[in-house]
Amino acid sequence: MAKRKAKTGNKTKPSSSTPAYLTSLVSFSHRKSVLCISLLLVALAVVAYYPNHGGDYDIWWHLKYGEHYVTNTTWNIDHTAYSWTPADGEWKYVTWIGSSILYLLYKAAALAGLSILQLVIIASIALLFLYYVKLRKEGISLNHIAGFLLVAVAINPTAIFIKPELFSILFFSCAVFIYFYAKSFSRSVFYLYPLLFLVWINTHGGFIIGLFFVTLALLLETGNYYFNPKNSLPAKVLRSFAICTAISYVVLVINPHGISYPLETISKLVIGEKSQFEILTAYINRWQYLFPSAYVFRRTNTAWAFMIMALVILTSFVYAYRKKKFFDIALPVIGAAFFVFGMNMARASIYFPIIWLFSIPYMIKKSDAFRLTYKTIPLALFLIVFGSGLCFYNTIAINTYKSWFGSKADDLVPVKEVEFIKDHNLPGPLFNDYLTGGYVIWSLYPDYGVFLDPRHRPYEKTGVWDDYVSFRQNPTIPMLESFASKYPFNTALINHLKYFEQAAAFLKSPQWQLVYFDKLAVVFVRRTSLEKFHTEQFSEILNPERFRDVNNPMILYSLFGVYFSMGSEYSEDILKFYETNVSDLYIIKKEHIRTMKHFLSLMQSGGKSG
Repeated sequence: MAKRKAKTGNKTKPSSSTPAYLTSLVSFSHRKSVLCISLLLVALAVVAYYPNHGGDYDIWWHLKYGEHYVTNTTWNIDHTAYSWTPADGEWKYVTWIGSSILYLLYKAAALAGLSILQLVIIASIALLFLYYVKLRKEGISLNHIAGFLLVAVAINPTAIFIKPELFSILFFSCAVFIYFYAKSFSRSVFYLYPLLFLVWINTHGGFIIGLFFVTLALLLETGNYYFNPKNSLPAKVLRSFAICTAISYVVLVINPHGISYPLETISKLVIGEKSQFEILTAYINRWQYLFPSAYVFRRTNTAWAFMIMALVILTSFVYAYRKKKFFDIALPVIGAAFFVFGMNMARASIYFPIIWLFSIPYMIKKSDAFRLTYKTIPLALFLIVFGSGLCFYNTIAINTYKSWFGSKADDLVPVKEVEFIKDHNLPGPLFNDYLTGGYVIWSLYPDYGVFLDPRHRPYEKTGVWDDYVSFRQNPTIPMLESFASKYPFNTALINHLKYFEQAAAFLKSPQWQLVYFDKLAVVFVRRTSLEKFHTEQFSEILNPERFRDVNNPMILYSLFGVYFSMGSEYSEDILKFYETNVSDLYIIKKEHIRTMKHFLSLMQSGGKSG
């Protein structure tokens, strides 16, 4: 009888001592219609919470890399080929599988295809999890749906960007699933690890985190075997785990750089190299966003999702020990390690939530806490409704990127600005800001080389990165003159939305002429090179009517700054477009309008300078 009960899992009915209201709620929550509606609500919330985002241009240089790999049928690449400035060709970076897949998908379905891939990878976490729940003979409940919503919110600040890192989310989910499958059913499927890591190391550098997870799990399971045999893996399964992990290390040499690539990657993870490491790993801790001075919705939501998950898993550990005297050293240590890792490093926030998602059903089974999960259904229902509502609210009232499935591409990247440079054959070399460099590689190479770009690493040893940072931090006219003297570029493309101070330095400099600007970027030509450039009447470029239908508040706000910096009376037109086009639900609309009116009053009173 006991065996029968264990197999039915959380299908066990509430006990007779369960309050009537809770029994009714449990019965209601298990209706297929309720589960389907909850799933649909969460799915829509996740889609809304994952718009196309213009804050990262990595996808564009990855597409150019993918084009190279596919066209030339190779896994090698010359990192210096795309730059006119000195670059380090010895940089080791392997994404030939990931970049090639993204390129092929982009060629087939453009940005819409990439967006669908992103959502499919997010959904794959849910599918793996639900499959794991099904294997355990458990019925899908609101608890599971709420758990996935927490995970989708937690990983969002990293997973929202489309690039090979998305594949690390998928592969890490597979690695965690394999581990928990073996742990739950005492059957070895660890033979999948070598194949997984062979593909992973050639797809994205996140393989090193997966390797750390597997190695840590193996060490802790070995400790369980010797010191806590009651709750350890069987000897045969543990032996298979060890052998497959060893083979996983061996297959890492199968990449374009051989053994040097994984060795260097491991050393950088261990040593840290924080000054360089922080840019690649987004070394921003999440603790500061628990009680921020201003609500930063993606980061704050992630921080609190982490705290909720930590509280839930900690409660499950305590409950399991108190009720069943069950203690498994592996899960608390792995959970704690990845929780701290994710809270201390923004980019690492994609790992702990996945571990947490699979840990909870495992702990519930071990502690026989199925009836307890019925008491959490009201909380799960609250999380589904509140969490989904928060996602929709953030999308409507805070998020400025109203782009899904590749729509509004010129709100994301400077499409028209780049077309202007190509159509008018502006004189090179071309200076570009750090962010826009990724799109320049994709859209202008080989006609123009890039000054620098979000790859970052190739410019460290050559001094280009340090020189650029010095100018970015102190964008004065004397600094610009010194910078432009050292790097003799004749055309400049700068994202005014992200780097307005740099754009303002060019606007103020007598050596540079603004020849075009649009939603995202400004284009300048060195005045000594203007005779090589024949442009239409600048009044046509100044005409604000071309922005009449723009409704992105940040774009309009930045365009106001461009017009204001030129001393143009058209700033007032941009303000009118902002007042009309931007939704009143946008949370800082009044603040933006107040600021723009303040600057207009300064202009009208002759106090624009400064």
